Amino acid sequence: MSVTADTTLINEAIVKTYRRNSESTPYTLRLLGEIIKTQSLPIALENHRDHLLDKSKVKNKDGIAMKQMKRIVIRSKSKDILLSESRTDCSVVTIVKPKNQIINSSDDLVLRINDHRYIEQEIIQTDDMSFNTSLSESLKRVLDKDIKASYKLEIKNIVTNKIRNIYFYKLNEIHEGTRQQADIDEHKVGKYVWTASANREWLESLNNVFTDRWLNALGNQINRKHYKQFRLNLGKKEFSISYDGVRNNFDQIEKQIKLPSVTNNSKAIEIILMSKDVLTVFNALSTNEDIQNVKIYANENVISFKYSTQLGQYEIFIPTCKIQNKLITNAFKGYQ
Repeated sequence: MSVTADTTLINEAIVKTYRRNSESTPYTLRLLGEIIKTQSLPIALENHRDHLLDKSKVKNKDGIAMKQMKRIVIRSKSKDILLSESRTDCSVVTIVKPKNQIINSSDDLVLRINDHRYIEQEIIQTDDMSFNTSLSESLKRVLDKDIKASYKLEIKNIVTNKIRNIYFYKLNEIHEGTRQQADIDEHKVGKYVWTASANREWLESLNNVFTDRWLNALGNQINRKHYKQFRLNLGKKEFSISYDGVRNNFDQIEKQIKLPSVTNNSKAIEIILMSKDVLTVFNALSTNEDIQNVKIYANENVISFKYSTQLGQYEIFIPTCKIQNKLITNAFKGYQ
């Protein structure tokens, strides 16, 4: 029994180590996965996915409001990649300047929603990037005239040998009502009043003290009204999170989070955020071991996180919100 147990433990350790090493995975697939991870739903919230999707003002042919869906756009003019929710002008926004361009196209390209969901659930949430590869380094043009997509990437699971094509469409060919998605408006962000620097140790502390514990204890209750919002209390000597309450009246506060390196000219500020946005981004920052240092900026409109990895330079923006769960849109705009 002891030999069997030891062998099992060794095998589990080998698999775990191999999982973490995705450096042999082709750049384009790794990049797409890392971008999607910035807003990937934590496993503890997966059962609530449909209920956490906001309804848009866009209606289908039956007059039913359509959901806002997270979507990647490879932008030709700015040479960056945008991840945000479609059918809206305000949501969490990720902007990435990749170290290597993955396509040379004069058109903006959109990753199909179903393929986005596949990468998120079958590769990112399962931590299986190292078990996947792509049959080309970059996107390939679709030659089949029966397929409306313009480009594709062929993904292969090296364990099951299953191959799946993920498709990219031209943004300007998407239905007008669905074409728009959220983007940051750099001219309207406003002056940041609180800034700080954080290292890997701080990110892990944030996860251990708050994010992971909250998800495990209360994640299954996130749709209850008193768990929909957090308040971040930021000061020169404070980084705490208030929760369990409504209309800016909270019964619980987590004060044990390690203080990041706050700049001397920072001013104290309290900002209300949607809990689903905070948990998603905090979880992503804490679990990506390639992130070593993060710059954090906050004002009454937004809190943002800026960092670099081996694959690119990232900025993530979370909109603040009002006590009625309505996002403050001042720093955001629609992109289409």
